[in-house]
Amino acid sequence: MIQKFKNLVASGTRFSLSVDEWTSVRNRRYFNLCLYVEDGEVFNLGLIYIPGKCGAEETKKMVEDTLKRFQLDFEKHIVATTSDGPNVMKKFGRESPSEMILCLNHAIHLGVVDTFYKETGYIRSFELRRYR
Repeated sequence: MIQKFKNLVASGTRFSLSVDEWTSVRNRRYFNLCLYVEDGEVFNLGLIYIPGKCGAEETKKMVEDTLKRFQLDFEKHIVATTSDGPNVMKKFGRESPSEMILCLNHAIHLGVVDTFYKETGYIRSFELRRYR
């Protein structure tokens, strides 16, 4: 992959990056990093373990270190970063050298889940009445 990235960078290609947090069944947290190229090609850079508390500065450092492992520079090679919208990622976006695009699908999904699946919500109370 490193050689592929060298060839793409030599041809003037710049990348987009997506950062998403994932929690395992064992309640361990990870970041997944994916690089996107203009022609639609996607490179998954893998999961990065998040040890303990992780603020915006730590997130930025983890992303920079991972990109360096693949001989990429956050400032030179990344045009934009996409992530969900928690406050940590908003701050990460303000401090990162690339443009930040927050994914609104996450917010919409959380709103729908909150509306339909609360214990006192319409759907849940309807289900409880139906099975009694």
